[in-house]
Formats: sequence, structure tokens, C-alpha cells
Amino acid sequence: VWLGGNHLGSSIVPIVNAFSNSTSFKHLGIPNTDISELVADDIAKLIKASCAMESLSISNNDLKSSGVSIIAQALTCVSSLKYLYACNTNITAAVADDLISVIDNNPLLESLALGGNRLQNKILRIIESCIRSHNLKLLDLSHNSFSPVETVKLASIISKLKSIEALSLNGITLNTMENLCSNLSKIGKSSISLLKPWSSFPEMQEDHFDMKHASVFYEVLRINHNNYTFLNYDQLCLTYTYEYVYITYQYKENIIKVGKNQSSMELEAKDNLSQIDSKAVMSALQIIKTLKVISLENNNIDEDASSELAGHLHCNNVLEQLWLRGNELHDKGASLVLQSLRNLSTLLVVDLSFNHVSSESADGIAAVICSNCSLQQLWLDGNDLLSRGVVIIASALKQLSSLRILSLCSNGMSDDAAEEISAVITSNTLLVDLLLGNNQLRDAGVCTIATALGSTRLLRKLDLSSNYISPKAARELAITVSNCSDLQQLFLNDNMLETEGTIVIANALKAIDSLQVLTLSNNNVGEGATDVIVDVLRSNNFLKILLLSGNNLQSDGVNVIAQAASNITTLQVLDVRNNNVIVSVKENIRSLFVNDCILLQ
Repeated sequence: VWLGGNHLGSSIVPIVNAFSNSTSFKHLGIPNTDISELVADDIAKLIKASCAMESLSISNNDLKSSGVSIIAQALTCVSSLKYLYACNTNITAAVADDLISVIDNNPLLESLALGGNRLQNKILRIIESCIRSHNLKLLDLSHNSFSPVETVKLASIISKLKSIEALSLNGITLNTMENLCSNLSKIGKSSISLLKPWSSFPEMQEDHFDMKHASVFYEVLRINHNNYTFLNYDQLCLTYTYEYVYITYQYKENIIKVGKNQSSMELEAKDNLSQIDSKAVMSALQIIKTLKVISLENNNIDEDASSELAGHLHCNNVLEQLWLRGNELHDKGASLVLQSLRNLSTLLVVDLSFNHVSSESADGIAAVICSNCSLQQLWLDGNDLLSRGVVIIASALKQLSSLRILSLCSNGMSDDAAEEISAVITSNTLLVDLLLGNNQLRDAGVCTIATALGSTRLLRKLDLSSNYISPKAARELAITVSNCSDLQQLFLNDNMLETEGTIVIANALKAIDSLQVLTLSNNNVGEGATDVIVDVLRSNNFLKILLLSGNNLQSDGVNVIAQAASNITTLQVLDVRNNNVIVSVKENIRSLFVNDCILLQ
């Protein structure tokens, strides 16, 4: 049972009591529910009744020491607990002994999160108790008013932890962190992350490692540069700008990002990070020459910055993934980066999307492809390659047999490139995603590509949106679609399918039961396609998104489609805006959906 974020307060008691007789209850998640110590006895009763409790999340509640003590005592009665999250529960050092008993009585415990409390120096005893655990991987004791004078003892205890992979001590002072790093260096401990791995746990908020002095991070790297496991260097993503450095550690994915993550930082960047010289980040990069994943997306990396980046890439001979989407490389910067990659043979993924790259860079891209015969993904969306550039790149790609994803959306290519793309498809039978939207392939190009797609049976995602496709090409495309039994996403919006072409495509889709996304917006689809669209809905019970906006459907047709869609429990979006639907029918359609998945103008 997961009830997080519902602010139920004491009204959660009857829900908890409803399960108090279950002997097989395993998971209870009630973070952010405004509960207090008054409900602790009810939670404890449920725990004691269960013989199989595996996870309990009570974070961000005002349980206090008295409430958590009652719950912890109940947890000593089980031996199956794997995950306990009790961050920000207003507990003090008084409850430490009860928490230690939980650790001792649950040998399977893997994650223990107690951040944001007032355990103070009792965290030393808690960490000591973890020495006896052979399964504990994650321990959060951040922001617990730990005294800096205990740093040496703390380092000694940490050195004895056997299985721990991620230890969070955020909230200690910068000097304490420096001292801790220094002491860990002396005892040679280098298998623990000192960063906070919260992004993969929904009940925990991201925290930010204080980088007012980049030397701390540099020191961590210096101590452990011979042991990759400390920060999982093989999955290290370095994202940087010239103004900010930001670190977050994702425990399950083992990814660290250094840089300004503009999509998730917002106020945190302003409040927690200070301006530093970008050379500090580059100094860290110089230490790590075994990166397998580098992500530098959306960071305004321009032609000048690409020169320094290229220098570091040139020293890396094990790189597998390079993500540079959304920067300002242009042809000059792309040329420098591509030149640094030519000696590599380990690349699996290259993403240069939205970098103002033209056909002048096509030869450089082709050279990288030729030297990496195991390339699996190539992303070049939103550039200006035109047909000339695509043909050069495709000529290199058709020499491969490993390609699984090819994305060339919005590159201004015409049907002149269709033959070479078809050759790529034919030679790469493992292709699962082909994304060619917003180009000018027209009927001739689409028919050529559709014929080639007959050689692959693994196609999962096909984007041919905004390509001037008429009913003529739809017939050829339908043959291909009917043979792709694993197809999950089909994008055909903003074409010229009309009713005839839509019927042909939809009839082919009836043979598929795996479809999750179908976009047919702005195709001048009329009422005649209603029945076949309904048939598609009935044969695809896992559909998530259906876009039909901007067509010529009438009230009756939209109503029938909506009724069929309302039976699909996985549906997230049904867009029927800008069709000919009268007000009374709109109200009826809205009443069919309990959530907000229906979009009506």
C-alpha cells in the first residue's frame, strides 16, 4: 500500500487497521501524510501481524522519537525488512538504541534512511551497528547535527563497513568533509560514495553537495582515482557550465552529474551553489580517464568550450556514450569533438542533436561511425544536414549491423536520401526505433523506406510525422506496420492521410496489441474512419496516448471513439481538440473520464 503525499493525518488509521490481520503484508509507504505519534501504535500493530514486512516508508511526518520508537520496537519482531525510510520524522538521539535493534534483527536490510533528524553523534553508534550487516547498501544520516570533532572516529568506522555502497553525510561542514576525505585517504577506504543518492527514491528530496570550494570534490577524486568503485566512474556523467558545479548521485543507475541541471535545479542552484572557475571541473576530468558515459546536454557549450572538451575526449579510450544534445557546437565545435572520437572503437551512443550542425560535418560523423563498428544509437535531430549530409552519414551506417536507434528528425532531408536510409535499415535488422519526423520525404521516400522496413521485425517506434504522406504511401506503410508485431509508438501526425489513408493504416494496426502511442492529428481525417479507429482501441488495451486533434471528425464519431477509449485503463491522453464537436457532446465525453486525460477545446 502506497499512500504517500495524501496528507491523511489520523484518518489513515482505519486504512492501516484494515490490513492489521494480514500475515503476508510486505510494503507500507506513508510519507508526507501528516501523521503524528498518535498513529504509531496502529502502524506497530500492522507490522507485528505481518510475517513478511519488507519495506516501510514513514518519512516527512511528525512522528517524533516516541512514535518512531514504538514502530522500531515492532520492527524488531520481523526479520525480513529490506528498506526503512524515516527521514525528517523529528526524532532525536533518544531513539538510537531502538533503531540499532532494528538493524541487528533484520539481516536482510539494504537501505536505511534517517536523514533530516537530530540524532547528533549517535549516528556513530548507528554506523557501528551497520558493520555487522552484510547486505546494507544505502545509509542516509545526513543533516543530523553531527559534531565535527568526531571526524577521525567517523572515518575509522566507515572503513569497516562491508557492503555499503552509498553513504550520505550531507549537512556536515565543508571543513568536516575535507577532514573526512583526508582520513579516508589515510586508511585507504575507497568503496563508498559520500554523495546523496536520492533521485531514485520518490520519498526523498534531492540534496546538493556544497561546492563552495571545488577542492573538496577534487580531493575525493584524488583519493580514489585508482579505484573506480568509489564514485562508480564507469557510469559518471559530467555536466558542466562555466558558472556552477552541482553533484547528485543516483543510486540505482550509478550516475553522478556535475554541472547545472537546468531542468531540476531551479532555486537550488541559486541557494546552494557558488560561482567557480570551470577549470576546477576540467581538473577533475583530467583525473578520470575511464569514463564510459559522458552527458553534457543543454549547457550552452559553444565552439570555444568544445576545444577543451575535445582534448579530454581524446584521452579517453573506453567511452561508450556521449550525449551533447542541445548545445551550441556548430560545425566548428562539432568538427573538434568528432576529430577526438576518431580513434575510439568503443562508442555505442552518439547524440549531437540540436547543435546547429550542417552537412559540412557529415564526413566527420561518418568517420566516427566507421571506426565504431558496434554503434547502437545515433541521434542527430534538429540540425541542418539536408539530404546531402544524410546520404554521407547513411553510407557509413549501412556498413554496420548493430544499429538499434536512428533519429534524424528535423533535418530538411527529402526523398533523395530515402535509398541510403533504406540500405541502413536493410543492413541493421536489429533496428527498433526509426525517427524521421519533420522532413520532406513525401510519398516516394516513405514508400522506399516502408519497403525496407519489411526486413525488420523488431520495430518498436516509428516517426514519420510531417512528411507530406498521402493515402498512396499509406497503403505501402500499412503493409509494413502489419508485420511489426512489437510496434509500440507510431507518429503520423501533420501529414495528408485523409480518411482513406487513415483507414488503411488503422486496419493494419488492428493486428497489433502492443501499441501505446498513436498520433494522427492534422490529417483531415473524416467521420468515415471512426469505426476502424474504435477497432484499434479495442485491440490495444495498453494504449497510453491517442492524438486526433485538428481533423474533420463529427460529434457522433468523437463520442464513439471516446467511449471505446474510456475502457482503456492505461490511457493518459486522448486529444480530440479542433474537431466538429457540439457542446452537449463535449460534456458527455468529459463525463466518461474520471481523470484529466481527455483534451477537448
